Amino acid sequence: MGGNGASSKGAGSAPAKNAAIAPADDLERLKAIGKEWTGGGNHRIYFNDLRSLYGLDATYYGTGNISSASIDGVAISNSKARALATDLQFGKVWYDVKTKTFNQKGLSDSVFERIVKAIRRRA
Repeated sequence: MGGNGASSKGAGSAPAKNAAIAPADDLERLKAIGKEWTGGGNHRIYFNDLRSLYGLDATYYGTGNISSASIDGVAISNSKARALATDLQFGKVWYDVKTKTFNQKGLSDSVFERIVKAIRRRA
């Protein structure tokens, strides 16, 4: 399921990555998970809760620093959680209704693939 083109991790203007085509009959279920948007000739469904879709859970001190973190219940280091949380906060994932592909911007291929798998499980 990987994307094509150069990696767009952390790049604001790099080309978006895309993943394999999703079945057309899942469109209504995708709309229930994400938020539909049309504009400029585009028709997309954006997925905004990337932390949950990825499986990242973190607790914080009052200062805003991470006190503990896990991915799907498995503990990870606070520094790894902080880096991942930042990527997920600024990354974007959407389903392009016209091309029937999942796309992303600002995420690594492995993070993107994990999120797409989670979306497909929920759809």
